[in-house]
Amino acid sequence: MQRRLLQHAAKCSYIVVKGLVTDDGINWAYYNLGSLYRDQGKLAEAESMYERALAGKEKALGAEHTSTLDTVNNLGLLYTDQGKLAKAESMYKRALAGYEKALGAEHTSTLNTVNNLGLFYKDQGKLAEAESMYEQALAGYEKALGNENIQTYISALNTMWALGSLLESQADIPKARIMYPKALAGFEKVVGLDYPSSRSVENRLRTLNKRMDNKVLTGVSSGAWGA
Repeated sequence: MQRRLLQHAAKCSYIVVKGLVTDDGINWAYYNLGSLYRDQGKLAEAESMYERALAGKEKALGAEHTSTLDTVNNLGLLYTDQGKLAKAESMYKRALAGYEKALGAEHTSTLNTVNNLGLFYKDQGKLAEAESMYEQALAGYEKALGNENIQTYISALNTMWALGSLLESQADIPKARIMYPKALAGFEKVVGLDYPSSRSVENRLRTLNKRMDNKVLTGVSSGAWGA
């Protein structure tokens, strides 16, 4: 896999250096190089490629084109990786506003960016903002996909998992015990119980349930609920 990525990166680099494609093709090559470099952990190189791709797409397609917004969103992810938090938040908000205008508030691309903002806020300890973003994303997925299809859409399942984790960290255990099983049921249906995400959610739920069962036993033995 790594060899194929390197070969593709070399091909994109050759295309860019030799000027073998149109401006739109060069922007595509810059974007793909950025993604490859990010996957390889070469964040400075990825930033350079994404920023070139963004400048080119803005010129060729306009600032509100969905292809431009995809690059904006990826720059947000990259800036987050680099710890450039102000830039990251600016990119996410720009992408979100653009997707809402171009595609609507309930399009999956819009909702994926809402989820990214939730992750971003959670990592910064802004838990109220994170919870709001997760709930907005989840409500949008449910409306856009329906109750049945949401159980087979990985992005929505990741949001359920993230929201469950956030609720657990806030000691909102009843709601966390609702989110985790929903996420687990979906992962089991789509990728099976042996998939890493499935195992992680299952382990969190098992640990949480065990902790709650122990609290119940402790309460009973101490007579805390006696009357």
